[in-house]
Amino acid sequence: MLKKILLASVAAVGLAVPFAAAPAANAGERGHERFEHRHHCEYEVLYRRCDRDPWRCRGEFESRHRAHEVAERLHCRGFEVRIVER
Repeated sequence: MLKKILLASVAAVGLAVPFAAAPAANAGERGHERFEHRHHCEYEVLYRRCDRDPWRCRGEFESRHRAHEVAERLHCRGFEVRIVER
C-alpha cells in the first residue's frame, strides 16, 4: 500500500512540474530581452596645443581602448588631450 502511495505521489509531482516551470521560463525570456540591447557609446578625442587654441577633433572611436591609444600618442607629442564620451 505504501508503495502505491509513493508511486502515485511521484507521478503527480512529475505531471505538475511542467506547469510550475512554465512561468519561470517565460520570466527568464523577458529578462533576457532587457539585457539584449547594449548602450552604444562613441569616444571623441579632442586635442589642442595650448589653452588659447580651440579644441580640434582627432576622431571618433567605438572602442574606449582605441580612443585612449590615440590620446596617448597626441599627449606624447605635446598636445593637451581630452576624451569625450558620446
